[in-house]
Amino acid sequence: MKKYSDSELAVSLIQIRMTKYPLWEYLRAYLVKYLCVLVPILLFFWLVKVDIVFFIFLFGLWVGALIRDLGWLIYTKQTWSFQEKITDWQKVEQLMKLNVDTK
Repeated sequence: MKKYSDSELAVSLIQIRMTKYPLWEYLRAYLVKYLCVLVPILLFFWLVKVDIVFFIFLFGLWVGALIRDLGWLIYTKQTWSFQEKITDWQKVEQLMKLNVDTK
């Protein structure tokens, strides 16, 4: 897993504050990752001709992960107003400027 610096996380937090977690942006950002899991499942089923029950199981795991991630997004969007109130945005902007200064 990639380690993010404080300044990178600050930039991300400012972007989220500006966009308010739009569903389309999230799906666009993670579409490739979801497809990288789905395509091998489909290819495996097509090439190996495995039992349909096994395919349904693997596809169900993929759908479950997608639903879990969308549930997380909905929960985060619902609690965003609270997070926005308790965040010290001046500190976040200072951290973001560190990122701009180092580039």
